[in-house]
Amino acid sequence: MDGITVVAFSVRFRQDMGGIETPLLYLARGEEVLLDAINEELTCLEGKKIPHPDTGKPISSDCIYLYEQDGPGGGAV
Repeated sequence: MDGITVVAFSVRFRQDMGGIETPLLYLARGEEVLLDAINEELTCLEGKKIPHPDTGKPISSDCIYLYEQDGPGGGAV
């Protein structure tokens, strides 16, 4: 993906803070925003959980993002 900026993350709140997960995916090529999706527009199909090397907290080994948008163009990234 030469020349494409990718920002992907998922914030998981503790159970005492609601236990919700908020995913975000942003793709851009130069000044052109290709995708900017968050929350209900986006689903992350997670891989195997592995311990983070610094914190030991479980993280996904990989993630396939599915996104919804009005009209054509929704799909998998």
